[in-house]
Amino acid sequence: MAKTLVNSMVQNFNPEQYHNEYQKRLREIIEAKINGEEITAAPEERPSNVIDLMEALQKSLNQVGTNGDNTPPKKRRTRKATA
Repeated sequence: MAKTLVNSMVQNFNPEQYHNEYQKRLREIIEAKINGEEITAAPEERPSNVIDLMEALQKSLNQVGTNGDNTPPKKRRTRKATA
């Protein structure tokens, strides 16, 4: 099954599909510097999909504890097999 999956994803390499964005941006900055323009750092982008783990945990605990009983469920005892 794994071989079938890998083989279905195999394609000829086409380097025109890929562009080095870092190199492109660096060239633009170098050209601007050569032309005497002032170079300023771009504002740092923050990812918008960051999850507050403590808040997510608290919500999860609140959902579990909605029945009003904060005691953990009792463990079931298993019988030992007799020889």
